[in-house]
Amino acid sequence: MLHRHALPATSEPVRLTEPEPECGPDDAA
Repeated sequence: MLHRHALPATSEPVRLTEPEPECGPDDAA
């Protein structure tokens, strides 16, 4: 889940616009 980042739900739209390395494995998980 995205909560494993210790980041709020605000990180969802951010990771969608910014293809970060953390967003990769997180999107699959």
